Amino acid sequence: MLKKVSVICLLLCSVPLSARADTITTYTINFTTTSGVAPTSGSFTYNSTVQSFANFLVSWGGITFDLTAAADSPILFGTGCTGEAATPAYGFAIMSQDVTGCSVISYAWGGGLTPSGDTLFFQVITDSSIDEIYTHIGGPVPEGPLGTWTITPIPSTPVPEPSTLVLLGLSVLLVAARRKRLA
Repeated sequence: MLKKVSVICLLLCSVPLSARADTITTYTINFTTTSGVAPTSGSFTYNSTVQSFANFLVSWGGITFDLTAAADSPILFGTGCTGEAATPAYGFAIMSQDVTGCSVISYAWGGGLTPSGDTLFFQVITDSSIDEIYTHIGGPVPEGPLGTWTITPIPSTPVPEPSTLVLLGLSVLLVAARRKRLA
């Protein structure tokens, strides 16, 4: 029995498994201002395996802005940057300030809070245009605070890959078979 389990274990370990664990990371957004009051908090969760935002929330002025859909499909004005597309990967490039292939002048967040309308945006600004993650609630776009941001990954517990779980299960079987043999 022990020999059979060992052979099965060796065979399974030699077969590559196509499934893999997703790389999902949650980030805190750290705001600074050049004018006005910064949002009180912001965070998003990005799955780099399937390239998708699971959530993107910013609290500011008593309002929670949900920018998840906007981050998954940024507004494009033709910066010509590498990968410029209305995709989550490009939204993440904006948020991580890692846009390449163009002359990036700056990254900025901004928005406004007024009775007639509230807006919040994150932009990459080049010498030719602007691309942005943008959301707006209500009436005319208000003018308001501006600033910059950084993101910090929040440490998480890694999700084991399926092959790790298979090996763990086989180890349990191997130990059980050995105990039975010794008994």
